[in-house]
Formats: sequence, C-alpha cells, structure tokens
Amino acid sequence: MESSTIAISVFVAWFALFLLVIPVLQRRQVRKHVTRKGGTVLEIRWKPFLSWVHERNTKRWDVTYTCSCGQALKGVLQTSLFTGVKWVEGPRPQEVASLQEGPVHSHA
Repeated sequence: MESSTIAISVFVAWFALFLLVIPVLQRRQVRKHVTRKGGTVLEIRWKPFLSWVHERNTKRWDVTYTCSCGQALKGVLQTSLFTGVKWVEGPRPQEVASLQEGPVHSHA
C-alpha cells in the first residue's frame, strides 16, 4: 500500500506543479519580455483554448501594455518551456515607440 500512496503523492505534486507553478513562471516571463522591449504591462490573461489549437506544449497570453510613449496596446504572446517567449500578434512596444519618433533624417 505504501508504494501506491507514494505514486499518488508524486502524481499530485507533478500535477500541481504543472497547473500552478509553471503558469506563474511563464506569466513572469511574459512581463519581463514586455518590459525589456520598453513596455509596461497592464494585464496578462491566459488563452487556454488557443494554446492547445496552435502548438503543443505552449501557452498563449493576451497582453495589454503601454509603450514608452504611453499608448495602450494589445498583443498576443506565446510561451513554451523549451523556446521561451515570442510575439504572435500585435505591435511590439519598441516598434510603436520607433513609429512615434518618426523617420530618422540625416543632416549631411
């Protein structure tokens, strides 16, 4: 009986890790990624159904953020334990900031 109790305990611990800890860590990865690109995160929401449709072992996140110019934007980011964070939809904060600055003119 003890070996089955240990097996069940290990399964419950692994399941809790998968459902609770990994999403928290991936949410932090998304926040750090947006911040490194010059944005400030306002909201991060997991999109469970789109995650399973597109690729295995990934999660998709709706992210509302502001760029350095203060404009509120929305994007979709994808996280994976193996590949990290990548943008799937929407403008990246640094792209919006560079558009706000306008074209670079050289004065020769």
